[in-house]
Amino acid sequence: MMKNISVFLFLFFYVFTFSQSKVLVNNNLNIVEDSLKRQKIIENLSQFILDKNIENENLRIINPKNKLETWLFLDELRKLQNSKIFTTQYNLMYEIISAEVSDKNNYIVYLNCYFKDKETKHSVANIQISVQEINNQHLLSSTIKNNLNNWKSKSIENYTFYFEKNIDEKKMKDFISKNNQLSLNLKEQKLPTTVYCADGILKANKLLGIDYKTDESDAGNFF
Repeated sequence: MMKNISVFLFLFFYVFTFSQSKVLVNNNLNIVEDSLKRQKIIENLSQFILDKNIENENLRIINPKNKLETWLFLDELRKLQNSKIFTTQYNLMYEIISAEVSDKNNYIVYLNCYFKDKETKHSVANIQISVQEINNQHLLSSTIKNNLNNWKSKSIENYTFYFEKNIDEKKMKDFISKNNQLSLNLKEQKLPTTVYCADGILKANKLLGIDYKTDESDAGNFF
């Protein structure tokens, strides 16, 4: 079943981006005991993060359960890979820093996204990626479902709203009214629609699994 997805933001925002990247792998993926499985996960992670030549819908290693949310995650990463500063001045690096098992065939992989200015290492973002083994395939996705554990939800008509603390009922009803009118104008049928109400772009990206570091030195502050 198809669905719509929206991220409701209450602040205007800027994004910073980067490219010329590569994955650095260390021993922190040893939680995956099988060496062949471990290597396959690393290969899929590398393709998932770095392969900009494949459209999201054609990337076969995406978990279909969280497809739309994962596309948003990848869109943000692709934006990150097009910044002039990381194309002309710095190389962006990804290193696996840890991993955890949620059950036998499900993993959360944590990466540090950083660059070096001379000998100084600057962290740009912490990244979380979910890996699920299904029929001997290792499928990847945003960790948004895990990050919603402490969030609240409310369903109205065909809409499900997720919010961290409280939700503005008037804004929610206005959103539904305007969206329904737009669907009517376009002669579209109503689809199940998920709306994530995030207080700003940084929290929205963190919900998807990209936690930007904004407390670095001036060299790491691109906002």
